Amino acid sequence: MKDGKRSFAKNSMIIGALSRFSDFLRNRFDESFFGWLLCGNYRHEENGIIGLAGEKLKIRQRITVPFKRFNARAFENSLILRKTGEMFRKIPDVQFKYAGIFVFAFGLYTAISCLIKNFGAAIAGQSFYTLYLGVICAAIGGIISTSQKRLSETVAGSRILSFLIFRVLGIKPAAVSGTGKSRGRGDVSFVSGIVLGLISEITSPFAALLAIPVSALAFAVLAVPECGAVCVILAFPFLGMRQLALLCAFVTAAWLLKLMRGKRTVSTSSLDIAVLAFAAVMLAGGLVSVTREESMRYALYFICFMSGYFMAVNLIRTSEWFYRCISALVFSFSLTVIAGTVSAVASPGLAGIPFLQTAAQKLTGIVSVPSEFAQLTVLILPFLLVCASGYRKTDAGLGLSLLSVLSVFCLFFTRSRGGWGSAVIGLVVLLLLVSRRSVGFIAAAAVICPIVRVFLPPPVTAGISEFLSVSGESAAYRTGLWNGVDRLITQCFAGGIGVGETAFEKVFPLFSQTDISANPTTKNLYTQITVSVGVSGLIVFAAILLIFLRHFCSFYSAGHGDDRRMRLFSAAGFSGICAILVFGFTEYVLADYRVLLAFWLVIGLTSSAVRVSVREHIHVPEPEGISLDIDLKKLRRARNATKKDTDKS
Repeated sequence: MKDGKRSFAKNSMIIGALSRFSDFLRNRFDESFFGWLLCGNYRHEENGIIGLAGEKLKIRQRITVPFKRFNARAFENSLILRKTGEMFRKIPDVQFKYAGIFVFAFGLYTAISCLIKNFGAAIAGQSFYTLYLGVICAAIGGIISTSQKRLSETVAGSRILSFLIFRVLGIKPAAVSGTGKSRGRGDVSFVSGIVLGLISEITSPFAALLAIPVSALAFAVLAVPECGAVCVILAFPFLGMRQLALLCAFVTAAWLLKLMRGKRTVSTSSLDIAVLAFAAVMLAGGLVSVTREESMRYALYFICFMSGYFMAVNLIRTSEWFYRCISALVFSFSLTVIAGTVSAVASPGLAGIPFLQTAAQKLTGIVSVPSEFAQLTVLILPFLLVCASGYRKTDAGLGLSLLSVLSVFCLFFTRSRGGWGSAVIGLVVLLLLVSRRSVGFIAAAAVICPIVRVFLPPPVTAGISEFLSVSGESAAYRTGLWNGVDRLITQCFAGGIGVGETAFEKVFPLFSQTDISANPTTKNLYTQITVSVGVSGLIVFAAILLIFLRHFCSFYSAGHGDDRRMRLFSAAGFSGICAILVFGFTEYVLADYRVLLAFWLVIGLTSSAVRVSVREHIHVPEPEGISLDIDLKKLRRARNATKKDTDKS
């Protein structure tokens, strides 16, 4: 069957002509100056201006190494850090039964406290949720207290815990193996459970109980900052803006601590410097604004979510971590698609059930604004399609294909014309990158689409034509809005009015009567940047995109690496960025904090794919002027030898 298809494609006059035409275009592009500019051989930029400046100024010898050694000595000599580390390293040796005693004490105190405080209200039919929680915790704690295993043995023997800790978070088994010596005290565990019960008097018992896994996860992020990047990718569609910003800041702080100790590295390519410059421009837009307080708050949030780029390029340095992050991105987006399906289909049937209605509202909160869901879809959908094609002969491929269909279904019901058009453009870019033979498929689709319209019923054709028409209330609103934006830009072209919706909402009514109370943005990514921070911000943003395009094209055209999956995922990231940038002509796509973080994460992951592939498959060593690695054992031995020589003298 496959041979028949190949012979048909080979002998077809139309397909052959399209293939020869695509080969002609590719060769002409490679030979042109523009093609050389974009698709030159990829090199580490330490061979360029940045590396040359660092070598001439001897930054490594004068600044990096002394600073690195000073911080390493400070951390090694810190009594508090050493004792804290020893305490956490003993946790895997604690017997599991003491955890059961802790949970039992918490549940018992919570249940008794609930009965004492709310006994009369409970009889009247009030909520029993706190009482139920206490009884369930006491029962589970009583069962766990009969175990004689250590925590490390329990984690290793549990499929769920071992999958979450070792496979999802990427923590090595040796990190939680312990020393093999059982530890723990029952009285300390019982008192700790009572203390947590007392804390639940101030806050919710659910929040107090949730503090235990959150604390464990925070320690895991401090020990392995890479798992923090995975947590950010998994959680970004579901957390609020403050919670997500706090998580990003915590992961960045964990990476900086590792960097100061000499256990991580920092990347200084031209793309990193351009992104850092754009963050500085946004900070300046918060400091110099017509509404300084609100703009400064917005600028800090914006910079905090921009840290997603630096997380990706500095923490994701191996293919294992890269694929782990891609899996997390596809999983979180799949949950978002399921939530969108629930919002489009199932939520009207839950109107008569208050509990389910509340749950549906919380679940579909991530897709409450159709345009924001469309932006997230066009950005991440290429990754889902690449994963589905990679597992097309397995059950996972069937599920991913179904999720791809559901995502297109949800995108259709957003009724976002910009989303539809940008999704098509992103798909075309992905097809062209995956195979140059796809030119024939794209040409056939362009010919068939107008023909299909003839066979559609007249009401459907009329509805589609009316929806795609440029006339109507939406077009009139955008025309009035953009006319006012043009007049505003002429007055603030150099420096802008400040970042944030509050500044725009305050200044824009002076230039137009268009009502912007529902969505105080310019409905355009590029004019919004110009209005907020002036033409300098737009130039820096354009520089980011051009450098990103240069890095990707030079890597992809050279055919670096033997890992085809890495090339496909880098193509998916590039096509997603192209789609969201096209969407930016009709919407300010960085208005929602989830889309903002996803945008910088995808840029960072795509850039990380290029660097990881070059590093692992071409065997290019780490740039000497960038690496911050230090052998702490050698440093400690040298320090001890110096101390002995001093004592002898």
